[in-house]
Amino acid sequence: MKTVLSKINLTAIALFMLLLPGLTSCNKDDKDDNPAPGTGFEAKWEVNSFTIDGVEVKGLIINKSHIEFEEKSNSAGSFSWVITYNDNTSDTVTGDYLLNDSGNKITLDSRGDETLEFDIELSGDTLELSGEMDGSQIVVKADRK
Repeated sequence: MKTVLSKINLTAIALFMLLLPGLTSCNKDDKDDNPAPGTGFEAKWEVNSFTIDGVEVKGLIINKSHIEFEEKSNSAGSFSWVITYNDNTSDTVTGDYLLNDSGNKITLDSRGDETLEFDIELSGDTLELSGEMDGSQIVVKADRK
């Protein structure tokens, strides 16, 4: 009986060893031709919070807002920022953006209008911009659409 159990154990181990290379060879290459959504900066972002000096104005003054970034290189591209107010008027600002080398600051240049610089935090499908605009501290939080 003892030799039968030993033969079964040896057979199971041998079978496992034969199957092991086949299991590991089926892994996909590291290069993914279709990366998962949420891996890049280029996207359309739906603003879910817009505070000015700590006061939430989304819902109070701003009805909805979205920002869209189109990447031209790893650290530069164009942007479009649309803000729709509760009285059904809206503002659209377009221009170019530039990320600093460490990727934690972004400069928005609206081609002749005010140039804005924000601290940027990007975590998966969540974006946060914080900085000064028109003398007030603003924080914009957005989710990838």
